[in-house]
Amino acid sequence: MKKIICICTENICRSPMLEVILRKKLKDNAITNIKVDSAGVYVKEGLTISPNSKKVINEHGLRIGKRKAKQIKSNMVDHNTLLLTVTDTHKHILKNVEKVISLNDFEHGCNILDPYGQDLEVYRKCYDQMDYIADEIVQYIKEGKLRW
Repeated sequence: MKKIICICTENICRSPMLEVILRKKLKDNAITNIKVDSAGVYVKEGLTISPNSKKVINEHGLRIGKRKAKQIKSNMVDHNTLLLTVTDTHKHILKNVEKVISLNDFEHGCNILDPYGQDLEVYRKCYDQMDYIADEIVQYIKEGKLRW
């Protein structure tokens, strides 16, 4: 089975939102051979998803459940894994990983700025940006343009 791991800084805001968005879109498009997860590049142990991220996820009828932030580790990545970063900076941090791509690498992509500590509207904007790019990602997968 293939795997996509969505990557942000602390795995409490952007990458968990992207994880649930992609999971839903893959399911809606009957793509069942890809597992979606998320992690961070600088995780503080014990952190949970930010309340505003969880609220925005719930506003879209999705659920994330109880989860703790996790650090990306080499044992999470194999030849079937694609790391999908929310910014080019995260991609650069993971430059030694063979299969890493940024949301900014897509035609309608962009770097998703960190909403941490900001108001709910900023989180909603992040969600909407990632939701839009996720449509393109799913289309690329369906057309065979995104392979790993």
